[in-house]
Amino acid sequence: ARVLGHVGEREIYTVNAAVGSRGKDLDHQWLTMPDVPPPEDCEALPRFRPKVGDEPDDLQQRMNTRVAMGRYGRKRSEGGLSEDGRVILWSRPMDEATPIDATMLAVIADFVPGATGHALGMQAGANSLDNTIRIRKIVPTDWVCADIRVQGIHDGFVHGEARLFAQDGTLMAVASQSGIVRIWDDNGKLFK
Repeated sequence: ARVLGHVGEREIYTVNAAVGSRGKDLDHQWLTMPDVPPPEDCEALPRFRPKVGDEPDDLQQRMNTRVAMGRYGRKRSEGGLSEDGRVILWSRPMDEATPIDATMLAVIADFVPGATGHALGMQAGANSLDNTIRIRKIVPTDWVCADIRVQGIHDGFVHGEARLFAQDGTLMAVASQSGIVRIWDDNGKLFK
């Protein structure tokens, strides 16, 4: 399936999807979930910016996200460059009635650009240029463990991947993303 979104004659986005089933007799995974503390033992992801007045909730206010490994918020600039560019988050919707399905996995996979600041060791993030998610197997779970790895940054662009696991260790999806690196000053103003 293919969906194109336009504003006038200008193409804004393209979505390609392959769907269907070919039998479930072959079912194995080689990747293992990282050994990290459970979500209830992890610090909440710090707010990127405070909510102002009665503005509507943003994505971060709709997600319960915990940092199992890595630096977020003001801690991003502590310690300089990351040795491995790796961040591990636990995430789930605040509304526990919202299912963890393919759509929710795509939302959680979109945390890849947020790992840019950890990788660089500075107040930084990225604007997404592309997203690809490949669903392996969705199983019931309360939390998703997102093992995010920034693979490289060059010439103002970041490239990374995420591996999304259910709490029981089932690999549910893999994702990749590229973005434009954004750096903020100490006051939260966009620097470049």
